[in-house]
Amino acid sequence: MALTKLNNQSLTAITSAGLPSGSVLQVVTATSTGGTATSNTHNNYVDIAGMSLTITPKLANSKFLITYTNHIFVPSVSGENWAGAGIRLLRDSTVIQTQDNTSYGTAHNLYSSGRMMVYATDSFVDTPNTANAITYHLEAATVQGGIANDVNNPSYGTGGKFHIMEIAG
Repeated sequence: MALTKLNNQSLTAITSAGLPSGSVLQVVTATSTGGTATSNTHNNYVDIAGMSLTITPKLANSKFLITYTNHIFVPSVSGENWAGAGIRLLRDSTVIQTQDNTSYGTAHNLYSSGRMMVYATDSFVDTPNTANAITYHLEAATVQGGIANDVNNPSYGTGGKFHIMEIAG
């Protein structure tokens, strides 16, 4: 059975504006294949290589479901001190989510003889209320311990994943 008409419109005439609320309008994705090292300075956020996406909304009242995963390596520290890395999400230049577990970071380590690697995943729903192009990007920083952390280093893992789904409002 072939569908040729929907509400008296040909299927080629359906636009984003004609789709019901909750419909996925578009998906953009990025994969980070190059690593980023944070500085050893507390809360000095730097862009994570390859973790930036630009999307032009189909509708001004859309919502964006943003999901991301980063591979984080926290090296050992001297003594029994905390070490940790934090990740934050920005819309253009505005921070809209900080994933830093209050003060110890997304990934953290307490033991002087131990190192830690983790894939840290999070999601966020944004409602920017615009039809203009938006750039979302991720940044990382050392949030505890005064040591540099590696994010998405291909020597340690498969890198990061960054996905945005535009959903009709």
